[in-house]
Amino acid sequence: MAFLKKRIKAIAGALLAAVAWALAAHAEAPVLEYQVKASYLYNFARFITWPEDVVARQGNFNLCIVGAERFGSALDALAGERVNGQTIALHRLEQAGQARANRCHLLFIASGRDGTATGGPERGLLTIGETPGFLERGGIINLVEVNGRIRFEIRQPAARQAGLVVSSQLLGLAIQR
Repeated sequence: MAFLKKRIKAIAGALLAAVAWALAAHAEAPVLEYQVKASYLYNFARFITWPEDVVARQGNFNLCIVGAERFGSALDALAGERVNGQTIALHRLEQAGQARANRCHLLFIASGRDGTATGGPERGLLTIGETPGFLERGGIINLVEVNGRIRFEIRQPAARQAGLVVSSQLLGLAIQR
């Protein structure tokens, strides 16, 4: 009887460990996805030029996120980094409408969150989303999954309207629309 109890406990422990491992492995996919997306945000900031008057009036590069909880700690690595001579300051926002008050340079809107951009291109504001139709609703860059990889599409006329200059290198990597 004691042998049977030990055997049941061992099997239950193994099953519990297997379930925990499966859940952890399943949870890693979204974490990795948002680590990749955080890297994209940093590189977008490096390969886009903002209007001189927008950059000159602030000491920090304000990177704003609606839906930051999806990134886990991936965003923390960006805080304090430098881009175009400015220090990145992270702002976790509840809604996209807070972008102006926070003087955001880059605004990322996670899917399922205040799914519209700011109503159209706004001078000096790069809007990035991850929702189908984001560009049609006024966004400038949309992150999409293609064959299991994160790619991006750019609406160049909207970028120009916002006074942003997208490098030819970045345009060359974008999905053509």
